[in-house]
Formats: sequence, C-alpha cells, structure tokens
Amino acid sequence: FFISFYSASKEPPSELTLGYVEDSELQLTAASIIATAYRRLGIAIQLQSYPSKRSLHLSNRGVLDGEVLRVDHISNDFENLIKIDVPIYQFSGVAYTVNRSATVDNIASIFNYRVAIMRGIFWQEELAEQFNGQITRVDSTKRQFKLLEMGRVDYIITGRATAEKILNNSFVNNQFVEVVPGIKKYALFHFLNAKHQHILPLITNELRDMQQTGEIERVWNSRKSNVRNRNLQKTNYYAM
Repeated sequence: FFISFYSASKEPPSELTLGYVEDSELQLTAASIIATAYRRLGIAIQLQSYPSKRSLHLSNRGVLDGEVLRVDHISNDFENLIKIDVPIYQFSGVAYTVNRSATVDNIASIFNYRVAIMRGIFWQEELAEQFNGQITRVDSTKRQFKLLEMGRVDYIITGRATAEKILNNSFVNNQFVEVVPGIKKYALFHFLNAKHQHILPLITNELRDMQQTGEIERVWNSRKSNVRNRNLQKTNYYAM
C-alpha cells in the first residue's frame, strides 16, 4: 500500500517513491523526517512497503527511487544505492531468550543454538552469515517472539525499540529475557538510487540542517514520549 506526503512542486523531480520495511513504525517515523526535508525542496514523497530484501533490490534497480532507512554499509552489496551521510537514527541490536542463558561471552555464543532472524534485514543476515549456525528466517518480529515462546528457537535477534513495542503490545505477560551484553549499535541512513545523485547535495544539506537544529532529535523524542504514554495507559488499564 502507499502512504503519501504531499508538497508543492518547485523543481524536478516533483516526486520520489521510497521503499520501507513493511510493519515498521520506526521507518514510518523516519519517513516523516525525510519527507519534511524533501518538502522544503519542493519534492513530494510516496512510500511503498515491501519485505526488506525485495525493497532493497527494487531500489537498487531503480524501480524505487531509494530507501527510507538502512544501515550504513548496504552499498557494499547494493552498489546503485548512495547513502545520504546524515544519520537519521541509531538503534541497538539485541538478543532475547527464554530457556537459555541470558548472559553470554559474546554474540557468537548464541549461534551455537537455534536462532530466529528477520528475513532480509541486512544487519541480521550479516550476523547469520558471519557466525553460521541453525538459522530460522521469519517475516516479522512478532513471529520471532512467537517461535521463542513456543520453544522452537533458543534466541532471537532484533532491534531493542522494535522489540519493546512488540512486547508491550502483544506479549504483556511474558518470560522473555534480554541477553547481555547487547549486540552493537547501528546508525541508520536514508539512501537514494544513483540516478538521483544530482539532488544528493540538496537533501544532504536539508537533513544536516534538521540535525543541527535538533529537529530530528525532537521527532524521535516525541515518538518515545508517545510510546511511554501508551504503555502507561495500558499499565493503568491492567491495574483496574
């Protein structure tokens, strides 16, 4: 499906279509930041959701104009995607378990067990390739937790913010334990197909201005506040 951010067109391109990972509230928040920057350039943004890997391939081929939010080194494998060098978000990669140790020497340790990852999520696929092991690929974070709950995997890896949202919404009373230490922190960036490299300086400057004025940070802080308020309301409901 499509989500549109409209703006008055001032100069070509009048519109860009960006791919984002379906069912990702984080990416939709990032899209609102990116759309604001493009609107100031007179460019409208449309969003089209796909499974993660398919979206990357479509953007790399130029079917889509770019990606809303990706880890910084995807250009190593998708050479037609150019990073806009302003970090939009930083997230923590984490692991969860139920029936195994929640304290490990290093991330490699969990790959001695059954691990579920999100299909096509670049940083998770990299870890799976690096450490090998018994990997199960699924299409949603909620499904990862469901497999963990059913005992069909021993660990899952995901982003902390995404995990917290899923746990608060779908697994209120659960036995999931976050593994320590965490995996690592990843910076996320906006990417455009190389055919749009002529607008790279323009969008880079707009996003950098938003970063320097604190506008990007305020959007994320607002999102965190909204999540906390929803969680508080839910806690009060269960206490009734």
